[in-house]
Amino acid sequence: MKKRFASLLFLASLTIVATAIVLCACSKEDIIYDNSPCYDLSASIEGNVLKGSEEILYTAKADSDRVILRTYANAFAPQNDAIDILSAKIDRSSVEFEVYGDDKTLLWLKRAVKEGESYIININYTITLPKGNARLGINEDGN
Repeated sequence: MKKRFASLLFLASLTIVATAIVLCACSKEDIIYDNSPCYDLSASIEGNVLKGSEEILYTAKADSDRVILRTYANAFAPQNDAIDILSAKIDRSSVEFEVYGDDKTLLWLKRAVKEGESYIININYTITLPKGNARLGINEDGN
């Protein structure tokens, strides 16, 4: 059971990722030096549904009218509908969001960001794990 939960937690970390995953405890001062996002993830699983929340400390590399994240869980789902984004916030304020792309692997957070400024992004989601998928899913035994 611990191995299953650890595997699912790892998969959850891959669901919403803008760049290479860097799992670390960091502060805004740390991120200014290396410009790498930091993630704080939590997840629970019940049956084939993973409930997760993610906090990302993100520094914008350029001015933009949006932040785009990846929802890789959808890439491995039969209908590209594994992940359901429940809420999105930037610096504690709710933001409009849209999941788009042919395979629904892009999450567009509709909020302007400025180059060099750090933001805290919070995402709450559920992932319905399909049966029998080698990359993201559960087998017939529920593992």
